[in-house]
Amino acid sequence: MLTYILTDINGRKSTMNYPLSVSFVSSDDAPADSLKLVFAVNESVYPVVSIIVENGGERIFSGLVDTQTEQQTNGGMLLTLTARSLECVLLDNEALPQTYCMPSMPLIFKRHLEPLGFKEYIGTD
Repeated sequence: MLTYILTDINGRKSTMNYPLSVSFVSSDDAPADSLKLVFAVNESVYPVVSIIVENGGERIFSGLVDTQTEQQTNGGMLLTLTARSLECVLLDNEALPQTYCMPSMPLIFKRHLEPLGFKEYIGTD
C-alpha cells in the first residue's frame, strides 16, 4: 500500500492514505517528475511544503509542494496538492547574467554554488 507523508510549514509530519485521485508524470525530456494528489480531509490543513511517497517502506517519490488548494463540496472538504521531485530545485534556479574576467573560484562558488546549498568545494582557487 502507498503511504503519503506530508510535512507542513512547521515541520510536522502527517501520514495520509487512500487518496481520491493520483496523477504521476515522469518524462524522459523533463528532469523533474510531477505528482498531483487529491485527498478527502475533515478540516483545513496547514501549508504543506514537502511530500514523500512510500511503497511498503521504500521511498518511491520525494518532492516539494508547488500548490495546495482546499475545496468545500457537498461531500466534504478536498485537499489538492501538486508537487515536483527534488530536481525542481535545479530547474527553478535563476542564474543572474554575469561577465567575468578571470574570476576566482571563491567568487564563482559564492555567487553560483552557495545559493544552491553547496557548503564547500575541493580544488584550487
